[in-house]
Order: sequence, then structure tokens, then C-alpha cells
Amino acid sequence: LSIIGTGLGNFVLSLITQDLINSIGWRWTLRYITLIGTFFLLIAMFCLKRRLPTDITGGIFGDSKIIKNYNFRLICAADFCSVMGFFVPFVHLIPWLNDIGFQAYIGYKSIGIIGIGGVVGRLVTSFVIDKFDTIKVYRITLLCSGLILIIWPFIMYSKLVIYLISFMYGFTSGGFVANIPVVMAKFFGVKRIAGISGYKNIVIIPAALFGTPLAGFIRDYSGSYNISFVTAGTFMLIGYVVLLFLDTNDTDENRDNVVDV
Repeated sequence: LSIIGTGLGNFVLSLITQDLINSIGWRWTLRYITLIGTFFLLIAMFCLKRRLPTDITGGIFGDSKIIKNYNFRLICAADFCSVMGFFVPFVHLIPWLNDIGFQAYIGYKSIGIIGIGGVVGRLVTSFVIDKFDTIKVYRITLLCSGLILIIWPFIMYSKLVIYLISFMYGFTSGGFVANIPVVMAKFFGVKRIAGISGYKNIVIIPAALFGTPLAGFIRDYSGSYNISFVTAGTFMLIGYVVLLFLDTNDTDENRDNVVDV
């Protein structure tokens, strides 16, 4: 439930950004958004409260041995591929719509609708994983996100279709993001999740930095965003294929059961 704030914030921020750009220009809009983000991050920082005992496994460098873990490497590789595609619609959807003749407000609304879809997807996924296998849901949401990005360029017929597929992408990608900490906890345990997630995030930072510039480069080279979105979706599908090789028997719960025996 806590992760739905990301989708809700995305929806609200897209509306604020549209109004700010129209009234004060994009330069001052970036400055205002920076101030808004800093303000709310400070509030969030002071509201945080530790609920689990501190795990100092590995000392100052944390649980560095996790790097040798087979499943951890696969999750890092899959998340790297997913992040290469994940942010492409957020950055390039508005200029893409402008390229093919749609007005800018449709792009802003589409980004907001992705946020709404993210909220719904996170909520639905949080209930679904209680009844179905967490890892299967993790794989399926990534698979669907990649497929949506691939078919997106070929169904841009009207505003309604654009809004609908934006919602679908928000729903599936939001469900995938919401699943990441659950899957990490399933494989490595709740007490170790903070340090292990830190190592995983180091791996995916390059993907977050280069995924959207790559999409822009492909657009400049090809003259169209179609290949950019297909490439982004392909990266996500590669991530899905990587997840198929996870050793689902090597979970934290199974290791505890072996110790108990």
C-alpha cells in the first residue's frame, strides 16, 4: 500500500507540470519541481521509523556476499533490463505524441493516467500476491509491460486508445515495481532487504541513466519513436526471460526449514 504514493504523485505532478510550463516556462518549472520534491522528501525523511532490528551483517559494506548469490544476480540482470525500458514513456511520450500530430495536453494527461494505472496496479497486485505465487506475478507483470511498449506504436489511433494503453502500462509496470521488495524479501529475508536492495540499486543506476537517452538517440537516428518504444519493450522482455531461470526453491523460507530440520 505504501508504494501507491508513487503512482498518485506521478498523476498529480503531471497536472502541476502542465500548468507551470504554460505559465512560467520549462526552466522555472524544473526549479519549482525540484523545490516541491525536496520539501516532500524532507517530510518523508522525518516520518520514517525503524520497525525491524538493525542487521549489521558484513559490517560497513553490508551483506556483500550476496553478490555471489545466483538468484540475486538474475534479479539484478532482470531489473537492469526492465529499467532500460521502464522510464521511456515518462520521458518520451509527450514529444512522441507531438511528432505524430497530437496536442501536448494529451501527453500530459497520458502521463497522469499512467500514474493512476500505477496506483490501481499496485493495489491489485498487493492482494493478488497473497493468493498466487509472488514470483509468477512478478514475471507476468514484467512480461505484460514489455508487450505493451512493443505494441504501443502500432495502435495510436485516437485519444481514447492512447489513454487506455497508458492506463494499462501504468497498471502492469506499477504492479511489477510493487512486487520487487516482496520478491527480494521472499528470496533473502525481510531483515536483509535494505542492504541487499542497496547493492541491487547500484546495478540498475546505469540503466536509469542511459535507458531514456538511448531511446532519444534511436529516435534521432531513425526519425521515429516507434523503434524506441519497441526497443524499450524488448529490454523488458529480455528481463522476463532472465527471471524464468530463477531457482524458486532457494528462498529464505526454505533455508529456514532446512536449518530447523
